[in-house]
Amino acid sequence: MTRLILAALAAALALASPARADFNTGRYNLVSGYNAAGTTPSVHVEKNPYYIFSCVAASWGGASAQLQALGPDGATWLTGGVAALTANGTTQVSVGSGSLVQVVVTGTPTGLYCTLS
Repeated sequence: MTRLILAALAAALALASPARADFNTGRYNLVSGYNAAGTTPSVHVEKNPYYIFSCVAASWGGASAQLQALGPDGATWLTGGVAALTANGTTQVSVGSGSLVQVVVTGTPTGLYCTLS
């Protein structure tokens, strides 16, 4: 019974969240197929504090993807010293458990995908 309730809760949270999170592995799909500049919806990070921020795009075209975390004032988005990715690649980041994160995309990439895992 408890497993069914937890599975239903996880499914409901996944549907409610614009970014897809796999709660078993701690993988968060933050950007999926972006083709323009913008800021992704924020996602609540649950698991551990150490992640790999990864991005790939069919074409970057001068674009960048910057991971941000919500600051302690609950209003300011912080970059935390993480360099923006401007080409396919990864970077290690430290994110506090329970943090809200988002990705700011500048420029006009083609088919941009970013994960936190």
